[in-house]
Amino acid sequence: MGFDFSCDKIEIHPSVNDFEGSYGSILNAGKILISTIHDDVYYTKYQEHDAQVNIVVDVPLSKVGENVYFRIVTQNGEEIDPDDLSPYEDDLGCDDNNENAEVNDNVGEKGTLSNGGIAEAMFSQDGSYGVATVILSITNQYAGDNYQVEASLDENFASGVVKTTILEAWKRIYLEVDEMYKKGATIVESSNINSNNAINTLVVDNTTDFMMGTEVEVFSPDGTLAESGVIDEVTNSNVLMISGFQNSFTVERFYGVKIKDENETFSVPISYSGLNAPLNKGALKEAYGWISSGMDGGAFVEVVRNSIGHDKVPKYTNMPTNNIATLYATTWRVTSQITPPTYSDNLFQIIPANQDANGISLGFTVKGLNISYTFYENHTFGNKNEIAIEETLAHELGHQFSIIPVWADPNETGVRYPHVDVDETDPLYNSHDCKDHGLMSGGRDREDDIAEFYIECINHIRNLVDPIE
Repeated sequence: MGFDFSCDKIEIHPSVNDFEGSYGSILNAGKILISTIHDDVYYTKYQEHDAQVNIVVDVPLSKVGENVYFRIVTQNGEEIDPDDLSPYEDDLGCDDNNENAEVNDNVGEKGTLSNGGIAEAMFSQDGSYGVATVILSITNQYAGDNYQVEASLDENFASGVVKTTILEAWKRIYLEVDEMYKKGATIVESSNINSNNAINTLVVDNTTDFMMGTEVEVFSPDGTLAESGVIDEVTNSNVLMISGFQNSFTVERFYGVKIKDENETFSVPISYSGLNAPLNKGALKEAYGWISSGMDGGAFVEVVRNSIGHDKVPKYTNMPTNNIATLYATTWRVTSQITPPTYSDNLFQIIPANQDANGISLGFTVKGLNISYTFYENHTFGNKNEIAIEETLAHELGHQFSIIPVWADPNETGVRYPHVDVDETDPLYNSHDCKDHGLMSGGRDREDDIAEFYIECINHIRNLVDPIE
């Protein structure tokens, strides 16, 4: 244990050093996950279930059999929750929150302790000390709500009081990232393919990347098809004549045609913020957060890569932002956890694509189906392109959190803000730090490496039901 139990001292967990992760225990200390639908990965061994954390006190052997008393920390005799350290916590905007040290700023409750906060000390597993445990249940909705528990052998808490580190509630979202090939095409009509050197016709979205003699591979979303052939003729902008297939097979709409050895894809930089994420800066970390306490100004939402995904999908040269984009995405989606009709499970399919049909849109989201596109070729920001593309992704994920423009379809559910997706420059809708317009505004600077939400948007994200609806 490394702790001297020769006197009546006790030790409480989780403490700062009980948290893991690539940012170190200081930056991760206190992170408690509201929901971990797809991985059950936590930052401390003291969290075993969503929205719960074990509060454990170690006591000397002489105290085994005695009661240990736990309670939510108090101030002036009243239970409290600690001060929210996020810089926008007072909702004033453009204020670093240095002078605001108010407690009791949780949106939800202060937490509840099992068994009335009383636990008998039992022998530890190796029998060298005593252990008493209660369960702290936290919010199942409000990211950023925080908690602290204290314990004592004295039921009046008059002496020997120990406190946990401050515990913060975090949401977690998962990304299935399906990067589009830079060369190739998507099949737009079903057809039967014959072998024996027969010349077969494939109708595709665009034939620009092909010429006679190009070696290609036809592939399917389920991974069972990978057939090679050679282009005999490109008859028009949508028809390929191909021979050389060794087998006969059927191709369906949205199957892919890949050029042999052309493996480069469109991509989007993603600054993940999960347990073992790299220590890189980026728009997702800045907008949604990564430091447990919220001092970085994020929304207490971490972003992780889902382990299931195609990784690479066929090129669709000019993607229409309508039903075709939706059907294409759902055809290539392999995340079986996403099921109709609500898709509310915190898992989003991201497709870094070529461009939209009009060559204008930087991104496109189908909120009800958890799909977000980014369009690489429509980003024309020179050496700031990578910054702008990740900011576009951060913006599109904001739509997944039901932040929508006032002009959205009346049937679309969400909270409508007048600055969303318009060239709004009203200071009323500045980001919470007033360094740029809010991330959801069409009038923001996409090249300044600042990606922060307008205060009301960030509070909306923090307070949204989890899993996200």
